[in-house]
Amino acid sequence: MEDAIKMGLFWLLAIITVVSALMFVTNTRIVHAVLYFFLTLMGLAGIFFFLDAPFIGAAQIMVYAGAITVLILFVVMLTMTSAPEIQLFRGSRVAGTVAAVVVGIVFTSVVLGAKWAAPAGKAAAATTTKALANALFVKFLLPFEIAAVLLLVALIAAIYLAVGGEAAGIEAGAAEEQTL
Repeated sequence: MEDAIKMGLFWLLAIITVVSALMFVTNTRIVHAVLYFFLTLMGLAGIFFFLDAPFIGAAQIMVYAGAITVLILFVVMLTMTSAPEIQLFRGSRVAGTVAAVVVGIVFTSVVLGAKWAAPAGKAAAATTTKALANALFVKFLLPFEIAAVLLLVALIAAIYLAVGGEAAGIEAGAAEEQTL
């Protein structure tokens, strides 16, 4: 009974993830599309938890669903002028549908044609969260910190270009008017 409940919850989560992904790519309102993107990433995190990969699930929530979605919302809100709706797929819905069906058929044939037998011999030891954290925060601490600082600098530069650059231009124009 417990396995049936887990399987039902897994399929429910999978359906929600796929539907939200489809809504993400077909939505014409950019902010709504980002929210569907967030729901898709949260669904993937839930699937990782169902697959007994808690570290990957937590990283999915923190890095992708949290940070990337917030970054995309910053970009959208800082660069959006007066066009709240974007017209997507102008005249290419038929071509996109045909391409999606072809890719789906190829993907399905590859998945169904693959041999999914477990390899013979001893299975590899499962990687624990402690081992991953040790590698990330001890062995690769410097690259991790460099990436964090680089992302912070990129965010500050994006805010400056979107808001600060215009404000600096206005101040320069006001200074010119005062000298004339």
